[in-house]
Amino acid sequence: MSNDSECLCEKFNTIFGGTEFISLDACNSVGFRPVPITIEGINVFGNQLASAASIVFQESLDRQGKTLCLGEICFLEEEVTPFLKALIQLPSIKIASNIQNYMQTKPALFSLAFEAIECPLIFAEAVRRALIEAKISFAPSTVNSPTKKCKQIANILGTRFDAFCINGFCFTRFQRLRPSKILGRPNTGFKDLEFSFIPVTRDKDLCLSRLVLFPDEVNRIVKRIQKRRFLLGNVSTLFSFGRPPSKIVTYQAVANPFIFAEKTAKIIQGLR
Repeated sequence: MSNDSECLCEKFNTIFGGTEFISLDACNSVGFRPVPITIEGINVFGNQLASAASIVFQESLDRQGKTLCLGEICFLEEEVTPFLKALIQLPSIKIASNIQNYMQTKPALFSLAFEAIECPLIFAEAVRRALIEAKISFAPSTVNSPTKKCKQIANILGTRFDAFCINGFCFTRFQRLRPSKILGRPNTGFKDLEFSFIPVTRDKDLCLSRLVLFPDEVNRIVKRIQKRRFLLGNVSTLFSFGRPPSKIVTYQAVANPFIFAEKTAKIIQGLR
């Protein structure tokens, strides 16, 4: 990022109240919903994939200072409508999708995605105001260096995977380079392959996966997931104004994380 973009990213993050998390040509402000959540009976409080609350803007601003801004926040069922009523006060924001990511999640969480061509600071202000007006709890994520185990898992998944420790959990990410657009603007902020690992026993973790795929990829990847008997969570449109349209595919397993990573490396083989 340029110095001007870094300064804008800092302001964007301060307004929203998340943690700055710079990606390829994009600025992420990441947080989570601090509500008690279990998946398959396992406590996942604070896990970034299970309870995300994040917004992002692309680095390339137009002459009006606007760019593609995206958001994804998890909500309890009763929270969705109050937040939507507050959010759509900014007319430029479009609601993209409202989906459930993982099976056996209690209480049920709905992941709401939204998009806009807007000034990043105006977008961040609108989202933060909507959270406050709807009385939605929110906390910034803590991003630290990965553990040795997390680095090993990332290496098994592939050489281009980054590893982090987010809110105490291993988080790995592959930033996809395949071109795509949302609302006619280049999208680099929401098309990653992401995985997180929650320790359960000495040799088993709850392994969560989240893939952003394109139409020509979905069927073969889903078949690979099913072949390895992982629990498929969701296959849904993520951002409704994407070209090519993207799908969010999630799957999960309670398994040895290294074996899970080996099997997953074969599932995602060929994606770029």
